Amino acid sequence: MRDRPPPAPPTVEPARATRRDEDLSLALRAANMGWWEWDLPDGEIRWSQGHEDAHGGTAAPLTYEDYLRSVHPDDRERMDALIRDAVGTRGSYETEFRTVWPDGSVHWMYGVGRVFCDDEGTPVRLAGVARLIDEERSARDALAEAQRRFERLANVAPVLLWVAAPDGRCTFVNESLCAFTGRSFDEHVAGVWHEIVHPDDLDGVVRRHREAFASHVELEMEYRMRRHDGTHRWVLDRCRPLVDGDGTFRGYVGGCVDIHERREADMERERLLAAEQRARVQLEEAHARSSFLARLGGVLERSLHLDDTLAEVVVLLRDQLADSVAVDVVERQGRRTRRRGQVSVPGGPARPEDCPTTRSVPLVARGRHVGAVVLGWRAERHQPSAADARHVGDIAQRLALWIDNALLYGEREQVADALQASLLPPDLPAIDGMQTAARYVSADAATDVGGDFYDLFPAADGGWVLAVGDVCGKGADAAAVTAMARYTLRATAAMGEACPDRGLAILNQALLREETPERFLTAVLAHVSPVDAGGHAHVQLACAGHPSPLVLRADGTIEAVSSHGALIGVLAGAHWPVSAVDLGPGDALLVATDGVTEADRDAPLDAPALAALLGRELGGAPADAQQVATAVEAIARRRAVGVLRDDVAILVVRVRD
Repeated sequence: MRDRPPPAPPTVEPARATRRDEDLSLALRAANMGWWEWDLPDGEIRWSQGHEDAHGGTAAPLTYEDYLRSVHPDDRERMDALIRDAVGTRGSYETEFRTVWPDGSVHWMYGVGRVFCDDEGTPVRLAGVARLIDEERSARDALAEAQRRFERLANVAPVLLWVAAPDGRCTFVNESLCAFTGRSFDEHVAGVWHEIVHPDDLDGVVRRHREAFASHVELEMEYRMRRHDGTHRWVLDRCRPLVDGDGTFRGYVGGCVDIHERREADMERERLLAAEQRARVQLEEAHARSSFLARLGGVLERSLHLDDTLAEVVVLLRDQLADSVAVDVVERQGRRTRRRGQVSVPGGPARPEDCPTTRSVPLVARGRHVGAVVLGWRAERHQPSAADARHVGDIAQRLALWIDNALLYGEREQVADALQASLLPPDLPAIDGMQTAARYVSADAATDVGGDFYDLFPAADGGWVLAVGDVCGKGADAAAVTAMARYTLRATAAMGEACPDRGLAILNQALLREETPERFLTAVLAHVSPVDAGGHAHVQLACAGHPSPLVLRADGTIEAVSSHGALIGVLAGAHWPVSAVDLGPGDALLVATDGVTEADRDAPLDAPALAALLGRELGGAPADAQQVATAVEAIARRRAVGVLRDDVAILVVRVRD
């Protein structure tokens, strides 16, 4: 009979028994369970609707053999043994097993059964409850698989891993930790931390673990752990709290890394550092002197300009040696001595000679007396020691050699400047209706005559000739080529040759006749007509391997003049194309040497890039000739980061507005 509860005992009233059985069935169905009973004398098995649903709709009554056929073949023998054992022992059983539904699907069930006997103790009925546990079983299987996967990964990790429950009990250690300590998994779970942590570190480790478990925060500490061979090794233990998605604290997971060698190295480093500090205290004075000599050398290496450098040197000497310092230099001409640098402490005597203690140290370089360092101390300062005297002697040797070099450099620089000035026009001519501007900047620290030049002079037809060039190399040879180029171009213009290409061809022939190997030049040669009644000047120009000239229009736009030809002095019979440019009111022509475009050797500029930089420098607005020349020089210096490696020549002609 289906959906019929087990028969009530005779002593229970039928109505009450029916109500009780209905309540039981309702409770079981609410719990997703079903009841069943097996009448042992007649062999009939009955079960509730809930149990029928759990078996995929298999209806009762049925025999025990029918029931066994609904059990999965792999579990059938075990279930038969459990049931028969319960009947034989008049006991009970509890188990999980698989059942096969009529549609062939397999499902997991949880079942509990109990044997009931008559008054003589003979088993008469086996009854129980069961429910489907597919979802629970899947969840447990997934959890078990995740646990197995975690253990597999943990056991191949080189880190010593452990997991602890919320109460601090160890629940897992990996094989690496067991191998390190020589203790088994069970020993670790039972608790051996007090045996494997160094006694001197144990209290601190326990205290910090308790604090972490109480506050659920991350923990990192270093301590010594006993290895399987009995030695203690330093380990770094990093622990993180395990927290569920709902914020429930589940314990800690930790990982230990053997850092013994690193820790020993740190300790050795600390010992060495202490020894070094002791030695540093002993050698502090010598170190300070060595550092000062290095600083002084750095100052002296930066420049050979006498006055600027000595102004910095006397400050260093005052801070290191004395209260007042002066440097006297013997001039090469006239053999006179002149004071080139002097400084004193605030509130002290202005001159070293005015101090109570004074010492003059001669400066001798290459066997020649070049000056003296004069040191002065106030009364309260101790007298210089022997070590101070040796230190001053070292300083004097370096300073004397630098002063001798600086004097030589100054003489060469004066000669170079004078010669360079002779190769440039002293003043630009005044041109009706036009503005002109020029710049010439020698490379920093240059003591040779450069090869850059510019010129602006009248042509025989009433116009003007503009020339800008750059001779390869420096020195006397470059100066000779520069002079020849300027005067050849001037002579050509005086003879009435107004075409720029012809002027470059004549200069090319002249340079080839000189037979000076590796001497060539780049140039721009232009013929500028007088400004006409409409305010326009017409320009014809040719370019011989030189950076392209730029035309700055009155509306702020900048364009490059495309005109390129061979270098001067390289090929016989070379030709140079001529470009025509019309300059209207407010328009300007700019010609500059490669000292501008190659100021930054790592990122040279082409004509469009220079035009873009110049436009930003001028703010996109019209500018007069002087403003243009100043802006181009500023671009060159900025791109050279303040150190020009090549000379710069700039020439600008502009039609007045």
